[in-house]
Amino acid sequence: MTKKIGRIILIVVMIMLVIGLSLVTMSASPLYRTNQWVDTNAMFSMGRALASGWCRIATLSSNVVR
Repeated sequence: MTKKIGRIILIVVMIMLVIGLSLVTMSASPLYRTNQWVDTNAMFSMGRALASGWCRIATLSSNVVR
């Protein structure tokens, strides 16, 4: 019985390790600074610019062609 519990704990630890490493190293991760996909990279860049105060929403909406 204790061997079975030990094996389950080992599997859970290994899965958590893989998920943790994937979050840090994969470019498709939400924690990664940039992303190679064009649309996602544009959204990340605009979100960072808005969050840091580089551009205002009024500036973005005033450039929309009506």
